[in-house]
Amino acid sequence: MGRITDIVKAWAEQQWDDPDFIVNDDGNCATLRFTSSGQGDFNYRAFYEVRESNNVVELYLYSPFKATEEKRSAVADGVTRANVTLHCGRID
Repeated sequence: MGRITDIVKAWAEQQWDDPDFIVNDDGNCATLRFTSSGQGDFNYRAFYEVRESNNVVELYLYSPFKATEEKRSAVADGVTRANVTLHCGRID
């Protein structure tokens, strides 16, 4: 792993509760992947992609959350409002 990948891995280990990382490193891009649980039934998968050559770190969080049909409009509104306030990135 490269220097930035090592830093991201060390930082993530401090931020997340007991991450069990799977690291894939093809020389150009390292992907650090793990699954964790939040409060209640909130589970998610997280992926850090580190591109050492460009000094870029990307974080992806996936949650198997599905809104019921009657709440989808409210969820879409909330996601739109959250995206307006983000300085960088987006919520899909």
